[in-house]
Amino acid sequence: MPGNFAKLSAASSDLGIAWQDRLDDARTLQSGARYAAAISAGLYALEIYLKSRICLRLDLTNLPKILEIHELEALAIYSGFDRSLNRGSAPSSVKKNWSKIVVMSDSLNDLRYQPASNWSQNQAIDFLEWLIDPNDGVITWLMTQI
Repeated sequence: MPGNFAKLSAASSDLGIAWQDRLDDARTLQSGARYAAAISAGLYALEIYLKSRICLRLDLTNLPKILEIHELEALAIYSGFDRSLNRGSAPSSVKKNWSKIVVMSDSLNDLRYQPASNWSQNQAIDFLEWLIDPNDGVITWLMTQI
């Protein structure tokens, strides 16, 4: 593999565990009233999940370093889920949740650098529902896609 694709990063087996750890972090942070951190951890969980699916799709044991990015839409393309999430087979409720999550991901720097008081309990609850609702959650749906 030429260039940056030859440089490898995290093991795909670690990614498969790490996304679940970040999701647990998000739940714990939400219950501890740390709403900005809960949303951030949820975004990281989704990013890492998509990265683990990229490794699976491309039959890689490690994530290429060039894919250490925070751009959900790009990760959806590389993981093979872009068409389903934006125009294809995903239920409309999952597509809506995906769109909301993408908009929220644009606020990642705000979540990092602005006071925690700028984020509410309702925002964190809504975000985690968009992510893991048993019927309409984006990660929930992605996990059903083989």
